[in-house]
Amino acid sequence: MMTDHGQLPALIGGHVVLDLVNTVSWRLDPQRTIDRLPDFPTLLAWSHRAGLIHGAAADAVARAAAGDRIAAERSLRAARRLREGVHEVLGGVAEGGVPAERGLRAIQPALVDAVRHAVLGASAPVHWHLAPRVPADLPRLLALATLQLLQSGDDLRAVRRCRGSGCGWLFLDRSRSHTRRWCSADDCGNRERVRRHYVLTRAGAGRQASSGRHPEEAAHPAGRSARSSS
Repeated sequence: MMTDHGQLPALIGGHVVLDLVNTVSWRLDPQRTIDRLPDFPTLLAWSHRAGLIHGAAADAVARAAAGDRIAAERSLRAARRLREGVHEVLGGVAEGGVPAERGLRAIQPALVDAVRHAVLGASAPVHWHLAPRVPADLPRLLALATLQLLQSGDDLRAVRRCRGSGCGWLFLDRSRSHTRRWCSADDCGNRERVRRHYVLTRAGAGRQASSGRHPEEAAHPAGRSARSSS
């Protein structure tokens, strides 16, 4: 898998955990697969952009990471392991409605560790909370968000996989008809429209060639010019 130190991926998942999974681009096409989290600073920047961590907490984690690069690298690997396990779990949900058991076993240690370091908030509905201070708290925050998603029946039932060839991104389908197919209509949706147009154009050209008629004549069976008004 290649890594990319450039632009952060779009946040189209509808949930931070799905956006985490989507930090791998072209997941289903091994020739194009790219990991968008190449290092800890990128993970921290993505976490801030995704709303997982804010302001002073992000600054504190950045300082701690600068002072302990080994801990930062360990936390990056933990976030990536969680990401891959969550992808397996939610991929099963998106394809068949059932969380993949192997994926659940893979992420269980991360969920247990996160809860062990968290406290229950004193507001309804009750959620686990963790004040991030060190690099290891980033994968813990992601694990708590994963637990919240897995316990949310409505959101879990809405998980879908983009139907774009090779894409593999996941999202929550909150469309009224529950028929959303693409991660983005402007990305994979547009790519599919272009592909279909190309196929239809090629098929039309083939039919015209086999008939031995000029394309303009084939478009106007009566032999009338397209410019004619009569």
